[in-house]
Amino acid sequence: MLSRYANRVTRTFAALLTCLLLGVTMIAASQITEQTGAAVQTTVSENWRGHYDLLVTPQGGLTDSAEETGGLIEQNFASLTGEAHITEYELDSIATMPEVEVAAPLAFIGQFASPALEAPVGAMVEEWDENGFFDDARAFKGAVSIMYDDGMQLRHLQSSPSESLFLTGLDNVTIPEWDPEAGETTYSSEDVPSLKIFDVVESIRCECDTWRDAGNAENQDPDQPAVLYDTFEVVPELYSSMVAVDPQSERELIGEAGGFLDTLIEFEEAQRSTGEEPCEGDPLAERPPGECLADLVDRERYPHIHERVFSGNSELIWDDADTDFEAIDWEDLDFDEDGLPIGVDGVEHVQAGPIIPIVYSETEYPELIAEAAFPEMAVFEGLDLDAASEYENYGEIVYEDPPADAEVHTVNITENLVPFIPQLNVGFALEGTEEPTRFAEAETAQVTPDWMPGRIQRSEAEGEKLEDAPENVEAALVNEPQGFHVLDAERTSREQRYRPWYRNLDFDARPPNGTLLVPVDSYTPGEVIDVDSASYVPLGLYAPAESTIVQPGEHEGGNLPPSFSGRGALLNSPGVITTLDAYHSYREELRVDVVRVRVAGVEEYSPENLNRIGEVASHIEDLGLEVRVVAGSSLAPVGVYLPEFFEDRTDLGWTVEEWTSLGAAVQVEDAQLTASWLLLTVALAGVATLACAVQLAGIRTRRKEAALLTSLGWPRTRVRRWFLSEDLPLAIMTTAAATLAILLSTSILPRVAAASAAAALLVTILVTAIGAASAKTQPGRSRNVSSSGAAARTPSGIGRRLALASPLAMTLSALSLLVLVSTASAFVVVILTSRTQAGVTRIANLVNAEVLLPQTVLAAGAVTAGVLMFGMGIRQSLRQAGRQHVMLRAVGWSRHDLGTCLRTQLLTSLLPGVALSLLFGLAALAAMDVTAVGPVSLVILGVPLIAIAVALSWAARHIRSV
Repeated sequence: MLSRYANRVTRTFAALLTCLLLGVTMIAASQITEQTGAAVQTTVSENWRGHYDLLVTPQGGLTDSAEETGGLIEQNFASLTGEAHITEYELDSIATMPEVEVAAPLAFIGQFASPALEAPVGAMVEEWDENGFFDDARAFKGAVSIMYDDGMQLRHLQSSPSESLFLTGLDNVTIPEWDPEAGETTYSSEDVPSLKIFDVVESIRCECDTWRDAGNAENQDPDQPAVLYDTFEVVPELYSSMVAVDPQSERELIGEAGGFLDTLIEFEEAQRSTGEEPCEGDPLAERPPGECLADLVDRERYPHIHERVFSGNSELIWDDADTDFEAIDWEDLDFDEDGLPIGVDGVEHVQAGPIIPIVYSETEYPELIAEAAFPEMAVFEGLDLDAASEYENYGEIVYEDPPADAEVHTVNITENLVPFIPQLNVGFALEGTEEPTRFAEAETAQVTPDWMPGRIQRSEAEGEKLEDAPENVEAALVNEPQGFHVLDAERTSREQRYRPWYRNLDFDARPPNGTLLVPVDSYTPGEVIDVDSASYVPLGLYAPAESTIVQPGEHEGGNLPPSFSGRGALLNSPGVITTLDAYHSYREELRVDVVRVRVAGVEEYSPENLNRIGEVASHIEDLGLEVRVVAGSSLAPVGVYLPEFFEDRTDLGWTVEEWTSLGAAVQVEDAQLTASWLLLTVALAGVATLACAVQLAGIRTRRKEAALLTSLGWPRTRVRRWFLSEDLPLAIMTTAAATLAILLSTSILPRVAAASAAAALLVTILVTAIGAASAKTQPGRSRNVSSSGAAARTPSGIGRRLALASPLAMTLSALSLLVLVSTASAFVVVILTSRTQAGVTRIANLVNAEVLLPQTVLAAGAVTAGVLMFGMGIRQSLRQAGRQHVMLRAVGWSRHDLGTCLRTQLLTSLLPGVALSLLFGLAALAAMDVTAVGPVSLVILGVPLIAIAVALSWAARHIRSV
């Protein structure tokens, strides 16, 4: 029996090998599929959940941008409409739901205006009577140019003054003096240093005197410095968003990264317990925590704010009707413990407005650079300031350009800015003097206009723009032209952070007069959250906005910040964050725009947890609110074309931003698991087909054996048992492999696939054995294909006859090519399609990277089986015709004729497989919705061509061995 099996194995090596390959493939494919599924689940579970699960808005609270862009929501506030709000009842209903772990409300208050700052420009001369600088009138020309870094280069923002002459000299002025004894004012005339400013542009237009008297020396004592200056804007008014949150729920929402909210919480708790009454005692004295609200303010950095909070944000109000100002001894005036002047009637402390605690962004100020040059243009010798001021004296200077070698004073203004300190220690000097020792000051601060961030109008890219759009983006959009936008016509600034969006809201959104914003802490966008995280949910507040320039050219690769150069294309994270209680006192009404909800009891990613989140969403929707499931969201690149970006109206071109793609985790999971299952099916189907085909290919030989055995008197039942006993090891091997694959698998699909492949082969074995034993063919009546037809007389004809004489080899070659083409093309289609369906989100990139290797190994198993079968087919063909090759060489055939015969034999053997694989591939390509036609077509055509090249190379090597 054992010798029979050994003999049978030597004759059916191909069948044994294919069964072995099938068994290995069943086990390996099931395990690789399991590992792929586990990798997908693990990666998605680790990256599927941001800070919250549900984004709740009123009806119409968000724009329809998500529907327009296939589920994408722009970051931060661009999607807010400001047309509706969530009521306190709805907010409380959400927060008290047992399924809700955290309900974090967010209210958009408006645009916070950082004040414009004006820096002194002038001269300071020590001991001016001895210096001689003012003996003659002098003319200076120049300007302070403000530059900003827009991520591409330093660009000019504005010049202040735009074009002016500065004239200095001695001016005869009348000095008033108060005589306390006489109780009257006396006047005297003196020559003191003075500064006058002449508007060059206005003068050129009308040839008129357009003087502005900047003032006289602040100290007329000749032994003291003469300080002359006027102020000009060097920091434009900047706008950023101001929002309100519930600090407790916000802290719980973002976890340990929300430590900057702790002081906000502490300030609010102290404010509730102590109120906003003035503190008692010395402002600098140490007190128990919580006793004085002012102690929570950094008095070293914000001394003026600390003082205002200490006094309860009160102002000293004088009643002109009840106050006898002449009776007040101003030099010996004393104040009581409440800060009121002693012995003065009609004066009292009045609270100016509410005290609002805030947290501000450390990145609100852009990179501003000031370049100043004020060279001396002329000296009017012998003329006093009045005479030099006549147009005939300075008129020619108006048309002269400043010298090219004028000294330029460069200052990084941003480094000198301290948020909420309305002073700037920056000054600019006329040539030959020292800069005035004065602070730049702002006239107004802490202004919050009633503006929402404007939603940019965008359209889908079409035509040539779409053809040039960046690759691998979720959407390609075209911005409306931005240009310059002036938020306040009274301001000189032109380009701002945001476009205004004026809304006629049904309540007075202006803050009360005298409101005091108190900075208690700061935060830096990008440090609060992991900006590289795969999961990001919209309105997370703390992500830095950025746009990358991808347009080929000098700016390619640069990043656009959301400041000046954003031109309305980007919205930054909020510049100011306060509390809902403060918002109520600030606006006298609470209007919540969104609520971010985290569902309780949800940890890992699973269909059950997704259903749980969906159920909570439906409960909130019953309140009449809109709910979007954001669990499983991820950032995705969006191409945005910026037209008319530069001042000359030329386009910047394509940029790439990242928006939130809803449902990205579910999308990528479905795509990649489906891809793995398809590859599993293709791999097992290919190897099982090979095994079954090899088994069927041996039926002809078995029929001859059955005919011989029956002629010797064997009954057909014994012949069947003979064949079945020979195939028993193959059946045992296949069944054992299938059983092991099923036991090792936890998913239903790998189990079904393994059982189906094993069942197909077992049925084929049974059919082959029964069919071969039941054949009525007699040995004497069988015909040899090689002896039929006319005799072959050429090397090519003999090669074709030799190929047709080996049907098993032809079958192996055909099936191997069919498996190779189907597997390779299916692999390409599945990989490309799965990545297209998974999208280009961050989580998709992570998952794709995790599953690419196991998916490749899975496809490589089927390809390996096809390659082995292809090699077996060629060997079978060469082995069966080996004696004929030796005989032909022995009778005198040249190597050239033998080579022609051998090449024709192999090509003929491959011809059916090439034809079948091409037909199958092209039919599948036409039937499937394949977007990547090029790569798939290349595989369909490339595999047969490679097979032909390998066969010809094999033929050349075989000729040398004959």
